[in-house]
Formats: sequence, structure tokens, C-alpha cells
Amino acid sequence: MREIVVKASPAEGHVDLALLLDGSRSMDDGAPSRFRYAQELGAMLGTVALLGSDVVAIHMLADGSSWTGARLAAPHLVSELIEDVAALPRGDRTDLAASLRDYRRAAEPADLAVLLSDGLAEAAALAEAVGELAGSARGSAFVHLVESDAALAALDGAFELEDRETGERLVVEVTPRARATYEERVRASEAALRDHCADHGVAYVRASTDVAPLDLLFGAARDARLVSL
Repeated sequence: MREIVVKASPAEGHVDLALLLDGSRSMDDGAPSRFRYAQELGAMLGTVALLGSDVVAIHMLADGSSWTGARLAAPHLVSELIEDVAALPRGDRTDLAASLRDYRRAAEPADLAVLLSDGLAEAAALAEAVGELAGSARGSAFVHLVESDAALAALDGAFELEDRETGERLVVEVTPRARATYEERVRASEAALRDHCADHGVAYVRASTDVAPLDLLFGAARDARLVSL
């Protein structure tokens, strides 16, 4: 059984939060881009933590490496947090498992680690990454950034696809049958990732980029029964 960290009052001390952003180029797709969404959501999560007198550090993951910002521990450092989110270097390739191992070698174990990623990797590599995430903190969560259902439904006709990480291009014709097959594969990959997280005691949060970050946070808090209408 994994330990859940709950702070009932300031007297119980701070929670050490590690925000792990996928900095690979695959995150550049979408409108808004998944990376931009991850930046906004990460900044919002970090701000909430700082205002609650918790400790926050931002870590960028890509190319099998990690880059770490300052360790922030006071409400007045919100502006520095936002600067870290914007300024940490990025990479090209997705290699979450190796990046998480690099992060774990360099950082002290956090109370809570939150990974924000599109999860675009082979199933075996993604399962390995979830295992690394589970071992990186007392509690962990995978925030899975996905395209909206409306964006998937709008796929129709000829498209030129570019692999953000390799630069390879491919022209495809999206027919209703091809779109249905693609949507089925997307749902299957989401289900597999959710199962990997459940197997390792990692909380799974599906984050559609057409949902405002504040609405996503409120929805997650409501589902966890931390707030009620």
C-alpha cells in the first residue's frame, strides 16, 4: 500500500512537491500546445503549493536527462517559480524512464511527484517510466495531457504529419474509417497507461487541453471529494 501525504495544518510541516514537465518536442503539438498547457498547469500547481507554505521544485525531462530549477519554499517566490517554468532548458526526444532515473539520482525523494506528459512512447517504455515515477516520491501522479475529443473529431481530409522529434514527414488521407481506428488506438493507449499507473500506485489524471487548468484542478479536487458544490 502506498502512503498518501495529507497536511491537515501548518504545524505538521511542509509537503515537498516535485513538478516534472515533459520537455520533449512531441509536447509542441496541439492548440494550445501540450507543453504550454503543462507550463500553465505546473505553474498553477506550484503556486497553490507555495501559498500553502509547501516546498516546490520544477524539473524538466527530455533526452534521458533532467534539468532542475531552484527549490522554492515561500509564498513570495511565486514569480521565481513562474520564471523557472519558462526558463528551464528543453530537449528533443521522449525518454521518460531514463529522464526520471536521472532526476532520481540528482534529487532527494519528494513527498509528492507530479509528472505532466503526453505519454507518447511505446507501451513498454511508458510502463517503465511509470515504475520510475512511482519510486521517485512517497506519492506520485501522472497528469496525462491529451487532445480534446473535438480536435480528434475534426480530423478529415489530407494532412501532412511531422514527427516533432525526428523531423520526418508523411502525407495521409484521414477517412472516417481511419479516424475511427485512430480514436480506438488513442483510447486503448489511455487505458493501458491508466492500468500501468494503477499497478504501481500512481494516481492517473486525464487532462484534455481544451479544459482550462483551473477547471481541471477544481474537477480533480471535486472528484477526490476535497470540495463540494
